[in-house]
Order: sequence, then structure tokens, then C-alpha cells
Amino acid sequence: NEMKRYYRFKSLHKSDIPVFSKTEDDVEFEALEALLVQELPEYRDIDVQKIWEYIKERDTLTFKIFVLYFYYDEKLSNIAKTLNIGESTVKNRLYRTINQMRERF
Repeated sequence: NEMKRYYRFKSLHKSDIPVFSKTEDDVEFEALEALLVQELPEYRDIDVQKIWEYIKERDTLTFKIFVLYFYYDEKLSNIAKTLNIGESTVKNRLYRTINQMRERF
């Protein structure tokens, strides 16, 4: 029973992607923020930190989709497979949040 529970838990959580760790991820995201400001000087008025905070405020799944799509440049179909969800769910969450961001920022 113990082994069955262990492997069931492991199979259910095999697609989990850590949201943040206090080491590498923070450095990677800070580098990405700096890169965005350098590459897009006309958008310096937009506070990149506010955009990241907005994305972090979304639910974990939406945040993971954003990171995989924009930071790791994954295709929508690969994201769906990685997170074990439907491709339409990935598209809906991504595009809905982008539209909300357009309205807000």
C-alpha cells in the first residue's frame, strides 16, 4: 500500500514544474527582466516588475504556461503535454491573460 501510494503520487505530480526556487529561478527572471528593458527601450515607461507581479498573481497553472511559453519558448502543444492539460486550456489561459494585461497596462 505504501508503494502504491508513493507511485500514484509520483505519477500524478510528474508534470509539476517548480514555480520558484530561491536560487536559480530568481537570477534567471532578473536577467530576463533586464533583457526586456534593454531590448525594448521604447517600453521603459512600463514597469516590467509590475508586469511580472501581475503574472505571478495569476494562478499557478497560468504562471507556468507564461513561463514555458515566453521564457522557454515552448510550443502550445508541448506545454499542454508537459502540464498534462488540453491544448485549448493552454490557449485560453494564455490569451485571456494577455488580453487582461493589455487592458491593465
